[in-house]
Amino acid sequence: MMPPEEFAGRWANAAAIARTPHEFTLDFMRIGPQGQQGMVVSRVSFSPLLASQLLDLLGEQWQEYTEESGIPPEGERDMEPTKVPLKGPNVTSTFDSPPSPDAVRAQEASIRRHLQDRRPPQDRPEGD
Repeated sequence: MMPPEEFAGRWANAAAIARTPHEFTLDFMRIGPQGQQGMVVSRVSFSPLLASQLLDLLGEQWQEYTEESGIPPEGERDMEPTKVPLKGPNVTSTFDSPPSPDAVRAQEASIRRHLQDRRPPQDRPEGD
């Protein structure tokens, strides 16, 4: 059962995804109207299998949405989301403008901590 405070969900207007060989991490963010520094409102990590399933489900839902709403099919639109790499080959963002360097550093540090916490103890560097 979902707690009442979670029922409304969270609003996000940007997303970034990072991956390792073993998992994908999807950050949903809220960015201010003037491009102010955003905040992560939700982070979800999942397996490559679930990533594949989500891709299929999203594709199906997007096709139904475009048919119902009258949005032109893929390739006939004038406007595509802008993808700006935050850093590295495995990170993609839907920001319309590059995030601040401080936001990038904070996100990278958060992802490193998250991934480090998920490593088996024998694979962690000494002192962790």
